[in-house]
Amino acid sequence: MKNLKKIFNSYLTIIISLIILIIILLIFNLYLIKSTKIYTFSGTGENCAVLSGTVYIGYNINRFQAPQIICNDLNITLKSGKIGYYISETPISIIEINEELKLKNIINSYDFSFTEMHRKALKLSKKNISKLKELTFKVQGESNDGKIVEINVPLNVIYLGK
Repeated sequence: MKNLKKIFNSYLTIIISLIILIIILLIFNLYLIKSTKIYTFSGTGENCAVLSGTVYIGYNINRFQAPQIICNDLNITLKSGKIGYYISETPISIIEINEELKLKNIINSYDFSFTEMHRKALKLSKKNISKLKELTFKVQGESNDGKIVEINVPLNVIYLGK
């Protein structure tokens, strides 16, 4: 019993314990750094430009930060349709229109950004992240005068790192 007390009261034991704790913390820190990924995206189409959005994939949360959208013909009035972001053909952040609204009001008033828990991710799941290069902004619908409105802006996605 006395020998055991001497071992736990010695400086060497404390120093070794602290070194082991530091190593464990460094390994955990490296894991956290490697699990974080940041992407940026932007693009231009015939009628619209999407300016500098970000996608953050972290240890606990995923964040899609939608950028400013600039369109030439914002005076279009849509009576039905969908506006938003798609990965491949999978909608990740959209708004559905079932009443007459001006495109300008929709784009300026709706925030397409969202945050979700990493482990329960549906929109920014591992499957969707692997296809992030296929990110597009789309406006699909029917105007109040019966014309089909289709705006498709392919987005250039750049991996910024960790």
